[in-house]
Amino acid sequence: MTRRTSLLPILLLSFSISSFAGTVSGTENGTEIIRVENVGIQALGYAELASAASNDNERLVRIVALASNGRYLVAVRSNIGIMRMKGAYLDSALTVEDGNFAFYYANGRIESEGHYLRGNKSGTWLRYAMDGARMAERNYTGMDTEQLLTASGVAGKANLESAKEPDAIAVRPTRRSSTPVEF
Repeated sequence: MTRRTSLLPILLLSFSISSFAGTVSGTENGTEIIRVENVGIQALGYAELASAASNDNERLVRIVALASNGRYLVAVRSNIGIMRMKGAYLDSALTVEDGNFAFYYANGRIESEGHYLRGNKSGTWLRYAMDGARMAERNYTGMDTEQLLTASGVAGKANLESAKEPDAIAVRPTRRSSTPVEF
């Protein structure tokens, strides 16, 4: 491997961290890169779509930095340097999103951008088509399904009704699943 080709990954990684948050560029602003890892498309939050994605074998590099405020800043780039995702998490396992996020198509154009609040989408999310045309906005409350049901009184009613019937089982609201029906 020549010296020029060995410097390319280092330059790509340093560029990705300095460009994804505006202020992240190593340790000078209280941000420290804690790990760089190869990941699959699941790192973009598309785990359920990974098998259906046309580019499911895309190789990605995830850079995780610890900011001075305790958040974990993350940038995910393709192996050729195209930004795919940037955002912040509350935990080192990268399971609780918190802060501004942006997701990008494989061609580098923005797919969506918005805000997470303790793991839930919050506020207005802007969405874009692959050609860059703006699509309909989506608005989120920042609450998960259980919080929404409790706030609307639906969860409380279900618990009261099940308490009246001794043999009734309280069912926690979950996603509906369908079963194929044979005729």
